Amino acid sequence: MEGYRPETELLLQLMRAALCRPDSALDWMDGCSAPALAEQVEEQSLVTMLYPTIRGQAGGAWEALAARLKPVYDRELHRGLMQEYEIGALLDDLERDGIDCLPMKGWVMRQYYPDPLMRSMADFDVLLKEMDSQRMQKWMEARGYAPDHIEQSVHDTYRKPPYMNIELHHRLMEEGRLRRQHTAWRENCLASLWQPGFRLEGKAHIYRLSDEDFLVHHLLHFYKHFTGSGVGLRPLADLYLFLQKKGQTLDRAYLEKQLEALRILAFARRMAQLAQTCLEGQRLDKNARLVVEYLTHTGIYGDRATMETARLFQNEGKTIGQSRRNDFFSRCFAPLETMKNTYPRLRRAPWLLPFYWAVRIGRIVFREPYKLAAARRYQTQSRYDQLQEIYRAAGILGDAR
Repeated sequence: MEGYRPETELLLQLMRAALCRPDSALDWMDGCSAPALAEQVEEQSLVTMLYPTIRGQAGGAWEALAARLKPVYDRELHRGLMQEYEIGALLDDLERDGIDCLPMKGWVMRQYYPDPLMRSMADFDVLLKEMDSQRMQKWMEARGYAPDHIEQSVHDTYRKPPYMNIELHHRLMEEGRLRRQHTAWRENCLASLWQPGFRLEGKAHIYRLSDEDFLVHHLLHFYKHFTGSGVGLRPLADLYLFLQKKGQTLDRAYLEKQLEALRILAFARRMAQLAQTCLEGQRLDKNARLVVEYLTHTGIYGDRATMETARLFQNEGKTIGQSRRNDFFSRCFAPLETMKNTYPRLRRAPWLLPFYWAVRIGRIVFREPYKLAAARRYQTQSRYDQLQEIYRAAGILGDAR
């Protein structure tokens, strides 16, 4: 895999060993820095996945890496165990109180890992069939959770120190993002959503998605972050393990119909191929290396530079100058649903939207000029061209359209 930094190559070897060959003995690579590799492992949120493998290697450099990561591993292991207890208690209470719900994302994906604690989670996402924000606020507060963002367009957020972050979802995906993908797809296109046959065994109010619908949602979420601020390598591991377990039994015709409607079929195919290539040690071609370098660079939570450049593709024009102008106007004149999140009064008085647009413009121009400065710094022709090449390699532009 010529062209990689040694830390990236060793990171991929560690992922392969942890997920596929846990007893592998790995050689430390010449030129690899233990502090730089430790930073990468943390930025990718892969500590609980990789630390047991790192700890099992022999040699001074491996020992230095393990020593650096051990405090992080201990903390993340504690977080994972606490999450298991808290989430289990919440689901028991939702079932007991007759609240129809559907756990999503990492909580479900972790079951496909050799050990669920290998797959860390920042939060717990659960979709509610009938989301009443005021009722659920009282329900969550009775369980020690403090509201963070309430009555949002997609989910309400609750926190309980030191580790618990809960997102109660009104819906699977925000409407605005789907519109930007030029698709009329809606959540009710999913065949298994709230169907009695997809209740968890022995449960009356806890549901699951079919394997096909779960994969559709995973890929849609992957795409959202890939075309936002970046997303890291972990979704590739998720995808690989899921397909290893379920790939032979999936309804491919249904799956492709959904992904085509969402306009992410080419992206889905390329990410599935990339996941297999990376985790089975195959040779990566130029496009695959470009995407892996992008995922490695941005980390699991992305970065500001990537986010600002990505906005040019959401507000595209014929030239980069037009894209920048379109981006400025989209910041100033955000749609009503977005504005409601920032200015809650608009939920009761949507006719005040023009007034709050003026307020928003004043804030952007006079109180937050650093955001415009960041946009100018990152929205350059060279960065635009680079991200365009990455999007083409990932199946987002070109034949993906």
